[in-house]
Amino acid sequence: MAKDRDQVTQFWHNLEVELSEPILIYSVGRCYDLPGRERSALWGIFFLTPSAFFFMHFAQASWFSILMNQSQRFRRHKLTLRISRNSLLGIRQEQRAGLWRRLWGRDMPAVWVEYLDEEGKSRSLRFTLEKDRENFLSLLDTRNLFRR
Repeated sequence: MAKDRDQVTQFWHNLEVELSEPILIYSVGRCYDLPGRERSALWGIFFLTPSAFFFMHFAQASWFSILMNQSQRFRRHKLTLRISRNSLLGIRQEQRAGLWRRLWGRDMPAVWVEYLDEEGKSRSLRFTLEKDRENFLSLLDTRNLFRR
């Protein structure tokens, strides 16, 4: 178990070195409606740095198996999306589901991020977070863009 923890720590350290900035927070979740992708949900890791919001999808493997396997597999990640935090236009959260849906449903309400892409076009991204949702969203919303 300690070895697995060390590998996870090494993964995040290597990613910080690669990005040349610290990772403030990360979470696992699903990303919908990625630019240039079909409308299927992709599981992956979301994380924030001081300058950007990232989504990383691991092709043909679950996020858990990637994080728990040998460190050489960490290099097989595919950085799917990077959004500059300066290009964020708005953040909103879907309304909480009714009582029955919350009791029987597993999904957290989706979050929508509106942003400008590299060409200056307005885009939106829908995603759900499975871990540290409130902390992640509060760190993402440093410019008070959140709307409910």
